[in-house]
Amino acid sequence: MVSKHIYAERLYLDDSSIDQKEKQAHIERYLLACRHLRVNFIVLDAACGSGYGTKMIGEKTSKVVGIDSSPEAIQYAQKNYNKENAIYAVVDLNNPLPFSNNSFDSVVCFETIEHLTNQQALLKEFNRILKPGGLLFISCPEADISKKARIKNPYHQKELSKKEFLQMVSNYFVIIDIFGQLKFIKLSLFKRSIKKIFSIMGPTVKKLIKKILKKQSDNFSNICFDRIEKIKESDPASHFVTIIFSKKP
Repeated sequence: MVSKHIYAERLYLDDSSIDQKEKQAHIERYLLACRHLRVNFIVLDAACGSGYGTKMIGEKTSKVVGIDSSPEAIQYAQKNYNKENAIYAVVDLNNPLPFSNNSFDSVVCFETIEHLTNQQALLKEFNRILKPGGLLFISCPEADISKKARIKNPYHQKELSKKEFLQMVSNYFVIIDIFGQLKFIKLSLFKRSIKKIFSIMGPTVKKLIKKILKKQSDNFSNICFDRIEKIKESDPASHFVTIIFSKKP
């Protein structure tokens, strides 16, 4: 079954209750961005959460600004991931961003846009604050995959299919590369049957079986925590998506 921690809205690497594979899936996105960043870049990490990714970016660039709507997350980041070239601030992405035009060489925004009602406004703001030719690294859950895997995250305002995502972001940016992660796998009839039986059991029995089958739980999950791989726009929906864009002239 899909882990309940898929609904964890901010990842803390020292949280032992979160599966290590899930942590690595988040880290992989930042590693992808870092491979494309340059030493002289000024970068915005939008919705930075606990700040672990902001720290990674700061190790590759001259300056990074991490923003998040949670004061608690920002305090944690300042305490645990403080660097001379890193600035953290409480900022709500539902509002206009408090930065001047052409302020950043790159914007990183992972697993965030689906939480917002006015997604177009955020993209317009990213376009405004990026320098000409600036890079946007952005990811979101694939709505078609969520539907197949029966994932309903109560914190998501609107998930987008890959086609919808590309169309919307392409209003302001030019596609450079598309990557997939967290591949959806259709389980065998046997495994689907086991999951169905498991779903109708009582909570006490579920808890006992979970404990017994803990090491085997990945074998009964539709979501495979793959490393990030390059995919095509025409590929059928099979991954959650990360895309690198360049600001339109």
